[in-house]
Amino acid sequence: STLASVSWDGTMWLWNGRTGDHITTLSGHSGGVSFVTFSVDDTRLISGSYSISGSHDPSVDYDGTVLIWDVANIARPNVLCKKTAVDAFYLTSRNCLFLLETRTDPTLCGLTVLSLRDEGPIDTRVICWFPSDISPRRLAVHPAASTAAVVCGDGRLLLLDISKVSIP
Repeated sequence: STLASVSWDGTMWLWNGRTGDHITTLSGHSGGVSFVTFSVDDTRLISGSYSISGSHDPSVDYDGTVLIWDVANIARPNVLCKKTAVDAFYLTSRNCLFLLETRTDPTLCGLTVLSLRDEGPIDTRVICWFPSDISPRRLAVHPAASTAAVVCGDGRLLLLDISKVSIP
């Protein structure tokens, strides 16, 4: 089994879970890495650096990116996908990654879903747009991918019915 740890210097370290030995160091973020998780099938690693609006520690420079790594060959991991301006993410048990993203238009945010179900290309689809002034902070998705909950900066909770959305 493989374990992953993150660092404020923009790197992640992969460890052998049985021996505790360091396997490799991954670098790809320009800011502090604040979260990491493996896909359900352990072939992909999702790492992220909270954007400024979602940061927890003002002394750390976050870059607002999410990277999806192919770790099927643990000795030679590579980045499969890079998403920028991410405010929050949620990975479902069905290997679907939901992201709250601020787009090039600063007045809009998008709820995007990425399918990590197979080893083919990552399918990406924006499933909802809403005004960026809601200041999205956190995201949760019902296990059946029927409802998404977005926590806003002012304390509001948005519940989105995504049951009819075609998940890639």
